[in-house]
Amino acid sequence: GHPRAYEHPEVEAAIAEVVGICNDAGVPAGIPHVTEGNVVKRLEQGFRWLMPNPVTTNRAVELGRDWLADGREVLEAAR
Repeated sequence: GHPRAYEHPEVEAAIAEVVGICNDAGVPAGIPHVTEGNVVKRLEQGFRWLMPNPVTTNRAVELGRDWLADGREVLEAAR
């Protein structure tokens, strides 16, 4: 395995596989270890349940909310 190596190619491949399976099944996918450095990437991958560590940072939550708000505005403008 690759403990705490969240960016390792094998770990990323496994993460992509899991989120793909969840999305195909219509099940919201969740992921721990969300940071301000990867929150947009995880949202773009299709994760909908993010578990940042609020003790360390709330910036990941803020960036995720901004991304979702921008996405909604884009969708509203496209209508």
